[in-house]
Amino acid sequence: MQKQVAEAPKRNLTGSLEQCKEELRDAYLNFINLQGRCILDISTVNKSDQSVFYFKPETFLLDDPDRQRYFRESLIRKVSAMPKPEPITYMGDELHK
Repeated sequence: MQKQVAEAPKRNLTGSLEQCKEELRDAYLNFINLQGRCILDISTVNKSDQSVFYFKPETFLLDDPDRQRYFRESLIRKVSAMPKPEPITYMGDELHK
């Protein structure tokens, strides 16, 4: 369906009023034809079917628990470390660089 929507023709609405009306009518008829595909009727779904409402994201954290633990520990070390402020620079030092 996404492929069909992506391939939908680009509308040219710079012509006369009649051309714009025809383009609008064609777009509306296309919408009417495609809108029925998006309606979900829960009462007609077979209860024994395994519906998938979640897709596993592509992330390294779900692949290897050791890498996840290493990432978490390094992040905690980084966040809990004492911040190192930048050295104070004076205007005179900046001008004489």
